[in-house]
Amino acid sequence: MPSDMQARIDYGFDKALAIVGIDAQLLGLWSWICVCRAIPPQEVRRWRQQGRLIEGVKTVFEAVPLSQRGVYYAWFLQYQWLLDGTPHDESIASKNFAALVDNMLIAAWRFTGGSSNDTAAKICQEMNALPLTRRAYYDLYSVLICGSSPHPIRTLWVDFGFVAAMNGVEEDELRAKYMQLIEVCSFGEFCTAYESSSIPALFERYGVSVSHYRLFLDVMAGTPSDNKSVWDLKQYIDILASPVPEHVDHPPEPFLIAFVDYGFANCKDPDDSKLLDDLYKKLFWDSLVDPLELHEARVRGRLLEYVKKFKFVKYSPHAAKYSRLLKSRHSVSVLA
Repeated sequence: MPSDMQARIDYGFDKALAIVGIDAQLLGLWSWICVCRAIPPQEVRRWRQQGRLIEGVKTVFEAVPLSQRGVYYAWFLQYQWLLDGTPHDESIASKNFAALVDNMLIAAWRFTGGSSNDTAAKICQEMNALPLTRRAYYDLYSVLICGSSPHPIRTLWVDFGFVAAMNGVEEDELRAKYMQLIEVCSFGEFCTAYESSSIPALFERYGVSVSHYRLFLDVMAGTPSDNKSVWDLKQYIDILASPVPEHVDHPPEPFLIAFVDYGFANCKDPDDSKLLDDLYKKLFWDSLVDPLELHEARVRGRLLEYVKKFKFVKYSPHAAKYSRLLKSRHSVSVLA
């Protein structure tokens, strides 16, 4: 999913998320055009510059037989105005977002055995009486059933192992695997498994496999009570790499334990913080560093030595800063 705000505006993502409430279908549409049909980026850019995005999309899809157009084109025909270049109406966006939240809540409620006659208001009242952990299950179900994944800024991102995904493909796969799981296990069974930190065992019991299982297993072994601080760091970087929802007032900051463990507590100014942001973004998103290796290096006090192994880190211009920022210090987190 594109995180650059101008790209999100230019190609409809910002408008889709604000008005329709979800932008995953738009990503599928552009993936089909740019990857499956191999339309060059320069051509797509030309459509936008000439105000012909809608026409360009239709031309590409209608050049192939109807049976080969997939599901995204039918969706696009209903929402083609997302690419007409006009800004979205804030009042419409707010109304549609509220409706989306209600629909997601109702869908999750019915899926987990709630009455089909209950209104969103009644469901909210019922859920407010539940413990926070039980509400989290409904939150997850509502997101999954509506074809999406939790946003990295939410605790669901870590609590249900999405933080273990090292790219968008793995994230999409995990969402699909969760859907496969919740369609065959009961809601009560799922809740019990989470509360006993045995979600991975539940996946195994129903024969649902996860490709990045080693990392997923490590995250889920620590939920809901405790996790390695490297997963807090990874969540922070995932937030930086994702479009932050409009209702979030402040930019994200590193979580407390990661703040101490991974050098942010040593920062003296915004330039120091940016240097670390850029470093960890490159580690997680460019080099696909193994988070557990990074954790082990930090535990052994060899964080600086470990980072220097990666050739993309321009160590020389910032040698003194890296040495100061990544120096070993006492950690407030559990080292095991």
